[in-house]
Amino acid sequence: IGGEEEGEEEGAWSSSKQESRERFASQGGGGLPTDSLDSMSSTRVVMPNFITPRPAKIILIRHGESEGNRDESVYTTKADWKIGLTQLGKNQARQAGRRLRDIVGAGDVHIYHSPYMRAVETTSEILKSLDPSQVKVVREEPRISEQQFGNLRDVDAIRRCKEERKVFGRFFFRFPDGEAGLDVYSRVTTFIGTLRRDQRDENCTVVIVTHGLALRLFLMRWFQWTVEQFEATRNPTFGGIAIMNRIPADGRYRLTPSTLDMIGAENAPTTSAIGRTLLRKAYTRELLSNHGGV
Repeated sequence: IGGEEEGEEEGAWSSSKQESRERFASQGGGGLPTDSLDSMSSTRVVMPNFITPRPAKIILIRHGESEGNRDESVYTTKADWKIGLTQLGKNQARQAGRRLRDIVGAGDVHIYHSPYMRAVETTSEILKSLDPSQVKVVREEPRISEQQFGNLRDVDAIRRCKEERKVFGRFFFRFPDGEAGLDVYSRVTTFIGTLRRDQRDENCTVVIVTHGLALRLFLMRWFQWTVEQFEATRNPTFGGIAIMNRIPADGRYRLTPSTLDMIGAENAPTTSAIGRTLLRKAYTRELLSNHGGV
């Protein structure tokens, strides 16, 4: 569960090996003889090999404790996206910033953050620990926002829905007039596509300040977890940091052992319903110990 799978993730954005692209030759204009078209159908041009760089690390950070986390009644009087951090949440965000500084050192940092106030404030606190010259990008990204909980304005209704979600499962449960985890998964997937196109500096660190569920669904999509594996994990702590290290040996990413512990990966099944074998935590821990894993 902690290692990047073979498949479209590697093919879409990979520095682990050189890849060749092939395309069929085509020519403009009309009225070509049939025999010319037949010969063209078997002609192909082999494009030059290329390597697409990818960041050294991708670090996902959950926002600090919010007013809504402290008191659910806040959701009935204030729009979810306007709910900010508590003082404890600000302290957690500052602590995350100091830890991030220790991880990245003086390296370049590119930051994406949710537009929700709690994520914006978390980002502001994190930036206090970084040298402004090393922060190359700070970008608001709506696709990594919190799951939409609908138009619930009754505390008891909110609590009933959250209890139902525990039984039904976070991935498929849909809040009335809101989103299911599947919807968040879909928009996070499109964000990953943008990330691939934007980030071509192999020496930088990409930092994503987001929410607990969105963070796990990002990892689910990236590492191609099954729904069963996703449901076995848990949200990171407030201000928690999930670290994806690019392994030089193969160019893929691995979650660090501390990240696996934080999200409860030991509870996740190591084989999916269709029998695909995933990397075990022990293997990931051993591999990362040779590459400076945290």
